[in-house]
Amino acid sequence: MYRFLLLIIMSSTILTACQKELEFDTPPGSGGGTGGGGTTGTDYQPVTAASEWNYVSTGPTGSYKVVSIGTDSLIGGKSFYRFNNVTPAGTSRSYINKESGVYTTYASGTTSGGITIPNLTLIYLKDAAVGTTWTNVISYMGTASNHKYTVTAKGLTKTVLTKSYSNVIELGYALSVANPLGGPDIQVGEGKYYFAKGVGFIESDLMSGFGPAVLIDTTRLSSYTIN
Repeated sequence: MYRFLLLIIMSSTILTACQKELEFDTPPGSGGGTGGGGTTGTDYQPVTAASEWNYVSTGPTGSYKVVSIGTDSLIGGKSFYRFNNVTPAGTSRSYINKESGVYTTYASGTTSGGITIPNLTLIYLKDAAVGTTWTNVISYMGTASNHKYTVTAKGLTKTVLTKSYSNVIELGYALSVANPLGGPDIQVGEGKYYFAKGVGFIESDLMSGFGPAVLIDTTRLSSYTIN
């Protein structure tokens, strides 16, 4: 049971980190990329240099800022754009690849919670038809947690704090782990993610755990600048 609880804690950490594009304390090694950034007004993740997103969050990280560096790293033969994640605890690095409507984040190192995960690559968004699903499987201590995403709506108009965003994709999220007593997997988390075209991640509402050990994390975009 102790191992099962550790898995839930780890999965909750990943759940919270995913919405911030996996902010890790230890940056991954990588080769040199082509650099440059580029215009991204027609997709769901701008990468132009010095673009900035400010978020308010009820989670343990609190308010934080994401800044695009405008260059990329070659990781596994693919270009991943570099971003700095600025929190009260310091600055860490995240990496995002976008290719044919699929958005992937990468990290390899140690989380702020002390969990070491090597070469972690997760698909966090697909610009695909409503009903499209995919699952990221993360193994920890020999047991897997399943992070399932579903495109539940497209073309939405959504207000976050005081600003209205158009062309929004809504994702449903479900986190499940293997039942230590056997039988079907146990769902231990759920939530929603929202991404606006030309802006990026604008909101998430997440819950994980059960009983008294429940983590609730609501994150909203408070301001941004796209260069």
